[in-house]
Amino acid sequence: MSEGADEGGAPRAPAAERSGDAEEAPPLREPRRPAKAPEGGLRERKPSPSAREAGAAARRPAPAPAGAPAGAGASEKDRKDLMKMVVQQNKKQAAQTADTCAVVVGTAQCGKSTLLKGLLNKDEEPQATLALEYSYCSKTTQGRKDIAHIWEVGGGTAMQNLLDVALTESSVRTATVVIVADLSKPEEVFAGVSYWLSRLRARLQDIDKELKKKETTAKVMDQLRERSAKKFGERWMDQLKSRPAKEDGADKKESTAHPDQKLVMHTGVNVVIVATKWDSFAKKDPDLLKVMGRCLRFLAHSNGASLVYCGKGDKVLVDKFRAVLSHHLFRTPPIKSTETNHLKPLLVPAGTDTLRVRIPCCCGACCAAAHMPLRRIHALVYRAFAVRAWGCSCCLCLGHALHFPAPPLCALALIDRAC
Repeated sequence: MSEGADEGGAPRAPAAERSGDAEEAPPLREPRRPAKAPEGGLRERKPSPSAREAGAAARRPAPAPAGAPAGAGASEKDRKDLMKMVVQQNKKQAAQTADTCAVVVGTAQCGKSTLLKGLLNKDEEPQATLALEYSYCSKTTQGRKDIAHIWEVGGGTAMQNLLDVALTESSVRTATVVIVADLSKPEEVFAGVSYWLSRLRARLQDIDKELKKKETTAKVMDQLRERSAKKFGERWMDQLKSRPAKEDGADKKESTAHPDQKLVMHTGVNVVIVATKWDSFAKKDPDLLKVMGRCLRFLAHSNGASLVYCGKGDKVLVDKFRAVLSHHLFRTPPIKSTETNHLKPLLVPAGTDTLRVRIPCCCGACCAAAHMPLRRIHALVYRAFAVRAWGCSCCLCLGHALHFPAPPLCALALIDRAC
């Protein structure tokens, strides 16, 4: 056999080519050994991430049942601590920002817009409100910003349903209702204020029905009335402290409750009755001033409301009204001054009056307001002013005017007649 051939006779490659082929060949790898199977012949598999989480949840200790020893309910304790932190944070945020609401109502063209312009220190000429107008004012005290939303219902009794838009279930807790009356039309004052008080109570009854549908808000209106009664009594005690030891038979050692607490019909919201245009009304007969002043005092006191007289361009009276309203909207200290003299502009905050006020009657004497029905007082005011306005010569005396038949309480056409 010649050189360069294999045993089978095939020629063999040179030695240099064989050595080059050996260098370029890939290295041999060690064969992979199969994993050792556990006993039973099954191969071990790693659990998936979801399986690991499920296993961890299964190994997590369950919450301790009621009556378990201390330390077993650590998760329940942490949950309660977390809830306390949330409640405290909510209280802190509520203390930093508090929103209140004021709704201004009254007969048509009684001076609501003018009163609000003076309250907000706006110099622009007020315009008649056609339906519902919104404005707001704010006050910052010790890092807390309070915002008061003010709604003015225009159009008089024709737009009475707009009260439902401004006074809702969410705003009733901090609401203040301002009822404005026009003293330049004295024959309409008592009927107009009485009407809006009745309309307010009807709206609050509807709100109470809506709130009672939920168990968490079923007692809101009862709580609001209790709060109003408490503030009413507290203001009466402050009034007693500012008086001498005994004045009008009042003793400082008497009960802390107001003597008329059972006779006052609290609405649950703050109510302020504002009688505007005092500058023109002050020129009338003093006897008529007495009738109007004492009848309005009775109406305000029996409903737990404040009474304020205001005049056009009188900054002092507007400041007094601002102080009364700021106490309700921004929780400022209550105004300390009062005025019950019918020859002067009245200022009677809620809780500072009594039903011992004497109202002139047909017999020439004075009767206690607590023993006079509301219809009789309304008829007294109507006869004293409306009948006199007709120019009847036999009505110059208030005693003779009381013999005229009483007008209907729902004379809305007379209240809202066009000027």
